[in-house]
Amino acid sequence: MRNEQEATLEDLIFETLRRARSLVKALDEGAFICSAKDGAFISRCLSQLEAGRVLDDDVEGALDAVRRILCREIEKETIETRPVFDGYHDPEIGDVGSVIEIPVRTVRGDDLAELFAQLDRLSEARNAAIDRLRAEKEVRKRI
Repeated sequence: MRNEQEATLEDLIFETLRRARSLVKALDEGAFICSAKDGAFISRCLSQLEAGRVLDDDVEGALDAVRRILCREIEKETIETRPVFDGYHDPEIGDVGSVIEIPVRTVRGDDLAELFAQLDRLSEARNAAIDRLRAEKEVRKRI
């Protein structure tokens, strides 16, 4: 896809729909197994995405609710964190960078983290489409 500045509104909505379909498919394929209560709640939250209503006002709230459940489940699957140096060694001044903590997760935790990343990408695409739609409406009001 072209960058957001060059993309048409249609391109942005298409990308949002594509990402929504991908997320729903990943959740349906069992990449995210949770309690029956959470599963039913997530199904309700994602029903609008399945129907293609990705720009509806209450979708972001549903995505936030799913995000909270994923965060909770990822936390359960995080075994520990390990310090890792993020930077480089300069022969003149020494190490340049910082030490960051990298989570060590179970396989399920890694799968959940990927779902979380998909959810974030969907939100970014959705926000870009909404921003473009609002901008176009403002322009039309001024003409």
